[in-house]
Amino acid sequence: LLRRSGLPAAVKESASDCFRRLGEAEGRIHRVPAMSVSFHEVGALDSIVDIVGACLGFHLLGVERVFCSPVPVAHGVIHAQHGTMPNPAPATMELLKGFPTVPVDLDREILTPTGATLLAAWVREPGRFPEMTVRAAGWGAGEWDLPQRPNVARLVLGETAPAAESDFVSQ
Repeated sequence: LLRRSGLPAAVKESASDCFRRLGEAEGRIHRVPAMSVSFHEVGALDSIVDIVGACLGFHLLGVERVFCSPVPVAHGVIHAQHGTMPNPAPATMELLKGFPTVPVDLDREILTPTGATLLAAWVREPGRFPEMTVRAAGWGAGEWDLPQRPNVARLVLGETAPAAESDFVSQ
């Protein structure tokens, strides 16, 4: 689908990298080659749109570097096509290797393998929020109302200090 699309080459490359990383993570968990992995839920249209849309958005914004805060992780179990699994899902945890995390007292999935894939593919310095000049900020709200915390993802577009460096997005 990506190869046949009319997307810019850079978007095809970054989205392909995301799916490759996800396939490799799933392959390590299931002990099969990445190319043998069957993308069940992740192959769903919303996951494809999320990954390709994020890569396209970064491209259109001219993002060169991405940073993120420590990643919140919840607890409990999730129900997926593979059955009942721990929360976060095994693929999510595999993709978060090297990322600082912070526990959140919620019994529901707040970071999906799709979200973890985007972090793994784009973030080079996990947990670091750099000095910057803020140019824009935006929030995306999830569907659930969570009593303990806002259910939002925040993106900040700015220029790192000194201003001669590149634009980036931070969550």
